[in-house]
Amino acid sequence: LEKARHISPESVRLLLTGYADIGDTIKAVNDGKIFQYISKPCPAKALLGIFHEAMVEFRTREAESAIIKGTLRGSVGVLMQLLANVNPTAFGCTARVQRMVKQIVRGQLSSPWQFELAASLSQLGCMSLPVDTLNKITAGKALEAKEEELFTGHPAVAENFLQQIPRLEEVSAMVAGQQRPVQFEDPELDLSRQDRVLVGAQLLRVTIDFDHGLTGGLSREEAMAELRAAPGEYYPPIVNLLETVDLEQFTTLPRYINAQELATGMLLDEDLVTREGVILASKGGEVTYETQERLRRFAKSGALVQPFRVLTRQ
Repeated sequence: LEKARHISPESVRLLLTGYADIGDTIKAVNDGKIFQYISKPCPAKALLGIFHEAMVEFRTREAESAIIKGTLRGSVGVLMQLLANVNPTAFGCTARVQRMVKQIVRGQLSSPWQFELAASLSQLGCMSLPVDTLNKITAGKALEAKEEELFTGHPAVAENFLQQIPRLEEVSAMVAGQQRPVQFEDPELDLSRQDRVLVGAQLLRVTIDFDHGLTGGLSREEAMAELRAAPGEYYPPIVNLLETVDLEQFTTLPRYINAQELATGMLLDEDLVTREGVILASKGGEVTYETQERLRRFAKSGALVQPFRVLTRQ
């Protein structure tokens, strides 16, 4: 039952047993997070009633989960738009990392939405960083001591903010741990049985540093080789999962367009800048309705350099 809880945490678990040892029974209830303990013999009618209660419990949890997920996704959307406006470079990194994490966790881990949310919020603390500092990081350039201090502190900034939002405790902890090395007590355990927060934090570290390698000019193989060269910093099974990531899955047809031709779902294939060189939107970012409106306003004023390159979905 404890293993079942790790594999399918949303399921409602029941224990029907004739075993009399109260200590083992209590342990089973605690470790398996069991909804009800049922002693044998149990009449069929009573058992059916308990099954009905379990079904109601499951549907209630499912409904609550859907509401929570919808509310959180809406809140995250607002935060991401704020990040896009304040720091387009950080937003571009977020968009790329979120797509990678989404591909990795599907079919590998239960409740993948938590890991996807953590990826979406991973760069939130970068709103406090100068854009020039992030541009250095994504280009693979060395940081000055003060810049390094600011950058290493951005996960804590995000954590302090996210801790104020209910139901984001685990996501907040994942974001906070994104720069920490591997911390699994038993690295040999299957990924699905490892501590979820540690898995989420390591997912972020691997995908973010992989993205920094790619944006810094490394090939896919070179970026992965750098991660594999530091097994004490990056968890090898997660690094290996990068091989399953299709970096081109959303990027089939490159086009040069003007701001008026922007459509939601397009991906920016270059940094969009003003004529003074200020970055308005970063390469890799997905075009939203708000992005369209913002870029069209800059284009109308003559400030946006046009045409620019985008990638359209298949």
